[in-house]
Amino acid sequence: MDSFIGAAGISPAFVQTLADGGDIIMAQQRKLADNLHYLFALLEPQAPVYFDAAYPLVYPTHDKVFQALYDQQILITHFAYAGGALSRMVVAAHHTREDLERLAWVLNGF
Repeated sequence: MDSFIGAAGISPAFVQTLADGGDIIMAQQRKLADNLHYLFALLEPQAPVYFDAAYPLVYPTHDKVFQALYDQQILITHFAYAGGALSRMVVAAHHTREDLERLAWVLNGF
């Protein structure tokens, strides 16, 4: 046999946490969906980003986006990667409307 096959059982504490946290998880998923809908409704067609409305990552399409956000004290993932920089914004359930409005304001300024 040329491959290794192995597995570890799932932690009982993890299973119990999932079982007990179902209501919290569902509430956070609703908040995230609301945040995504709110942000994407704010973005103007010329905003230099691409996204999937059901996925919480937003990718800049302009190389100056990182610096513009950084100048407004908005930090996003940005690092050197093979072939160029990789940047992305992560929308989360805990972001406020004000956070999303500020992000949209910067992005719509391009």
